[in-house]
Amino acid sequence: MRKICYISGTRADFGLMKNALQAIDLDKDLDLEVVLTGMHLLKEYGNTYQEINESGLKISGRVEVELSGDSGSQMSKALGAQIIGFTKILESNKPDIVLLLGDRGEM
Repeated sequence: MRKICYISGTRADFGLMKNALQAIDLDKDLDLEVVLTGMHLLKEYGNTYQEINESGLKISGRVEVELSGDSGSQMSKALGAQIIGFTKILESNKPDIVLLLGDRGEM
């Protein structure tokens, strides 16, 4: 069985990938897990992680991000924290494949 990890940061990327992720999830030879970050976990953006819960997909981790400010240094600090968070989850879960979609910092 191949383990696939999808990292999602926004409603937009999840919406584009939802059908493909559900098809992967139904395949008996694949084990799908979803890692959430970014806007999904922020109240001011609607806590959209709930949509993923409702889709029935397994959420295997969350990487919190602090989006307080728009300076280059603030973005660098946020990305550094996310890289550490992703590394811990990927090191623990050991997926065979990591899927990403997007052009935002967390991707």
